[in-house]
Amino acid sequence: MFRQKQNTTVYCTFFLRLSQVKPKAFIFFGSPSCINNCMNNYKALKQTSKWLKENGLNEKYFAEVELHLVRAQKTATNILKSNSRMLGQHEAETLNSFLKAMDNKAKRAKLTATSAYKVMNIATSVNRKMFKAVKKLKQKR
Repeated sequence: MFRQKQNTTVYCTFFLRLSQVKPKAFIFFGSPSCINNCMNNYKALKQTSKWLKENGLNEKYFAEVELHLVRAQKTATNILKSNSRMLGQHEAETLNSFLKAMDNKAKRAKLTATSAYKVMNIATSVNRKMFKAVKKLKQKR
């Protein structure tokens, strides 16, 4: 039995009934708008998990991790995806090791703000390099 209270006093209730004709059937007692809200919540959760995966974040530990580590993880993933040609070998190794540490629960607990700031500083240097490259292209035109 699943219940979800809406803003009004209407309750959504789903019952799973086993019958001889159909092995599984859902019987809905409630307002039609309530089932639409339940389905919209499912779609929203699906879109959220898709966005998190696209940005290199894991929804399992997303709420448990400190914000600066989440920002650094997102930044590291995006830099490695889109601007990896601007990275040096040492910088790429630093970003990859940070992402591996974020995937491991024991290593993630040991990460401090300084490791996140290293990643953010690398991101800043890549942004500066990109800005200089764009500026050179504009001057050639």
